[in-house]
Amino acid sequence: MESVKLFTELNIAIEDLHIIKTSAETLKNNEELIEVIKSHIFNISTQLFKTSKLENYYWNFCSFSVYENHYLNRLNAFLLENDNDNFNESDFITREIKSIDLLLSIWYLDLFDSNTLFQIRKSFDKRKKYLNTKLTELESPIFDSLNVDFIDLGKISAKEKMVYLYKLGVIGFLLKEQPFTSTGNGLASILCSILGENKKTIQPIISAIVSNNLTNKNHPLYTESTEKRVIQHLINIGFNPNETN
Repeated sequence: MESVKLFTELNIAIEDLHIIKTSAETLKNNEELIEVIKSHIFNISTQLFKTSKLENYYWNFCSFSVYENHYLNRLNAFLLENDNDNFNESDFITREIKSIDLLLSIWYLDLFDSNTLFQIRKSFDKRKKYLNTKLTELESPIFDSLNVDFIDLGKISAKEKMVYLYKLGVIGFLLKEQPFTSTGNGLASILCSILGENKKTIQPIISAIVSNNLTNKNHPLYTESTEKRVIQHLINIGFNPNETN
């Protein structure tokens, strides 16, 4: 991926410039080298911003579209890293909002191309609005007894129902219990009765789970968009999928 190469080059150039600028002795004798490195940072930052958008590569100063695409994965990584500290999505958002002003005050941003810097500032403005909206939604009392975010099982596919059960840890738990440990047929029959689905639909999904074959199109995690939608819903109602999977 070109973005990874550019990101590495940019970091090396920034580090080199920092070392030279913080050493009075080196600074005196390397004015020409400093200008070369500044020019390199100018060019690389422009390339990286454009390429990262095309390749959907996340870095601190990426476009908003890339930031939004990586939000859920970064949130899950944060929850997993802080699994034992009772952190939640609000904590993640608060940290993200605080980081925006810190990132925009970093010294080497002045070396970026003015148009690239303009695009970065626009991206950060959108991040703030996006994060503040999410934080408001999370802090609103919408999950009380009269206004719970219910799942209408009649409006989602059998596959999506199974993704919910998989992410909730229900399927994994049952497969460790008798009489389901030896075969998934019994579990498929039970789930068909509960979900009101055909066994021909449920059985292949159970088989893919038992074989742990993520490349099988019947596996609950095969379709990334469905998995992300389910994970986001579970997070919204206060459930941490990392605790069961």
